[in-house]
Amino acid sequence: MTLSFYPLLSVLSANVIVAIVFFIIFWFLRVWRKTAYFYAPLYYETLRMFNPSSDPLSSQNQRNILSPRNPPNPFSRTGFLSQNYLSAANYSVPSPGQGPFSWIYSTISFDEDQLLASRGLDTIMHLRTLKLMMLIVLFMCITLCLILPVNISGKSVYEDNNPHNPFDEGGNFTRIQDSILPLTISNIQDASPKLWVHVFATYFLTVISFFFLYREYGRYARMRMRYHQQNSPHNYTLMIKQIPTFISAPTQLHDFFERAFPGLVVEANMPRKDNTLRELQKKKFRTIRRMDQYRALTLNRSPDTFQRGGYIPLRKKTDALSFYQEKLANLDHKIRDEKSKIEQKQGLLNGGQHANTEFGSVGFVVFSSIGAAMQSAQTLVYSDASKFRIRLAPEPDDIHWSLVTINARRRFLLKFFTWVFFLIMIFFWGIPVTFSLAIANLQYLSQIPELSWAIKIFEVNKYLTNLVQGFLPALVLIFFQLIPPSIIQAVLSSKGVYTKSQLEKETMSVYFIFQVVNVLFLSTTLGSLIHLKNGVFVFNLGRVANSVGSQSGFIINYLIVYALSSCPQTLIRWIPLSVSLFNKIRYYREVSLSDQMSRDFDHPEEFHYGVRYANALLLFILPVSFCVISPIISVFGLLALGMEYLVCKYLHMYTSEQRFHSGARMWPNVFDRIVASLVVFQVLVFGVLSMKLFIGTIALIPLPIISYFFVTWTHARFFRISRFLPAVDYPPDEEADLAPSDGGNGYQG
Repeated sequence: MTLSFYPLLSVLSANVIVAIVFFIIFWFLRVWRKTAYFYAPLYYETLRMFNPSSDPLSSQNQRNILSPRNPPNPFSRTGFLSQNYLSAANYSVPSPGQGPFSWIYSTISFDEDQLLASRGLDTIMHLRTLKLMMLIVLFMCITLCLILPVNISGKSVYEDNNPHNPFDEGGNFTRIQDSILPLTISNIQDASPKLWVHVFATYFLTVISFFFLYREYGRYARMRMRYHQQNSPHNYTLMIKQIPTFISAPTQLHDFFERAFPGLVVEANMPRKDNTLRELQKKKFRTIRRMDQYRALTLNRSPDTFQRGGYIPLRKKTDALSFYQEKLANLDHKIRDEKSKIEQKQGLLNGGQHANTEFGSVGFVVFSSIGAAMQSAQTLVYSDASKFRIRLAPEPDDIHWSLVTINARRRFLLKFFTWVFFLIMIFFWGIPVTFSLAIANLQYLSQIPELSWAIKIFEVNKYLTNLVQGFLPALVLIFFQLIPPSIIQAVLSSKGVYTKSQLEKETMSVYFIFQVVNVLFLSTTLGSLIHLKNGVFVFNLGRVANSVGSQSGFIINYLIVYALSSCPQTLIRWIPLSVSLFNKIRYYREVSLSDQMSRDFDHPEEFHYGVRYANALLLFILPVSFCVISPIISVFGLLALGMEYLVCKYLHMYTSEQRFHSGARMWPNVFDRIVASLVVFQVLVFGVLSMKLFIGTIALIPLPIISYFFVTWTHARFFRISRFLPAVDYPPDEEADLAPSDGGNGYQG
């Protein structure tokens, strides 16, 4: 019996072909004039700002590399380009080029630190985290040279008395997962002294990971300190939650903090519970968009062709433009009336009179300097610690203003029922995932009479057999992971989370747990316990130590499919592309693509940090957990993380829009989950070595304890200085190049 990589190479070669096909499709769509704007809207909009009279989609302009030496007039803003993208650093984004793979060089060679001013610290830390994970996995690939020869030197898999012999009568592996067994720890005999190598590798990888994590946390803390030195209104402002009932107006909140901090308070405000004005403004925005669409439809056609209200019986048909113009006028009138009511109530409040206005339990207090705001945020201002919960205010674009006024009791109930729903969802979602993966193999499908004809076709060609056995389980698992992010985000949105960054952080937490349970635990751990025998699923605890190595074959297939099939599809974005093309065909068959409203259909999508962080953490925990048990998995983990980095960096540079800025506030939570992944790795190695009756397993007992103290010590060292500025000692100019501090000039309201 000889070691064979044919099953693995079959899956790898097929996915390489799929990746090349997707990249060719992406290249065609990226250079096709009708969709070029869709795949680099930020770049082409910047070109348009340089020279509004020229065509940004021309080949000459696409070859240009923008330079910040001659920035355009910031007041001539066109399209969807927001103020966040008007900084000089944005103009240095290189052209993606017109070659099939030119975008790869432009993306990789571009220094992500140059995105700091235009995209914010959230983008920088996301890309740096991906590079950190790649660096750790790279060292795991280096240890492969130490562990792999030891695993191959064992002969446990080939022993005739092996109770879990993976070979059939012809000496071939019965499953594609088993073809990886000679490379895993399963090939080493029980209680073998060779297992000391795996203990040493576990310690080495843990220590080297702690070193890189500590260094990155220190850089993050210094960048956060510079972020707090920016002369931005949110750095002068505190957000006050759980305001007591004896404070019912902004003037009372101002007086309270003025007594606590004399001469330092500039102003105070409290959002109203009534969101009527905000809803009217949203309706006005939607009405303007619809009116512009119908106006574009009537550019080259008769206006009476398009009617509004003709689908309901007995309802009078009206011209669409007239309908929306009348609706817009009514909305303007309602908005003016609502503003007048608010001004009257505000005047009564300023005059010390009673006004029938209900404010929420959240307020904002502006201080005269950043230092005063920082000191006040760390001060206990009331005897009841449950009241006046103070934190530095988020940036205005990070706040869900309609959710700020939800009271604490309702927020607690929403949070409770939300987590109950997620626990039920994770449990019940795992049931179909487990059984779908159990039947997604030829061994089970061959027992279904209706599929016997298909099984015979696969049995004729060994390549097709390996391809189906490698592709099918991974595709099933990826399919079951497509729906949960939308459900999680929708449920969390109804929970009452008042900041977008907090929503993304909780999305990351829930989705990461969901993926760990479904991919790592149900798909691999239970896969080691459950096997098919005579058409019946059998549960056997004794086969874990020898079969957990074969489950790494499934993880390798998953990483290959994700890296070479799923990531390229993320670049293409089939659903948004279809929607964009449908709208252009529907509304703009006779309108030039350079029209402003046509470009609105290519509006950049919002980058969902929660989902992308959860995906990255999954791609990290999978190779980390098996890097000692099956070291070959580290190579494919590095491939998957590299593709994730390439795709995410392209989206940040050319496609995705940064709709909020939080200063990478969620990164400490990402740090905790990276360390948790290392703890899972330590526990898994401990469990496998214990089942192999190795006496040296006890040497791994201190590792989880060391990991706990490392997390506690690192947070104590950097967490607080990443949240607040020191009173005197400001950091030197080393890492980031953010805006300078206020320089003592105070708040410029």
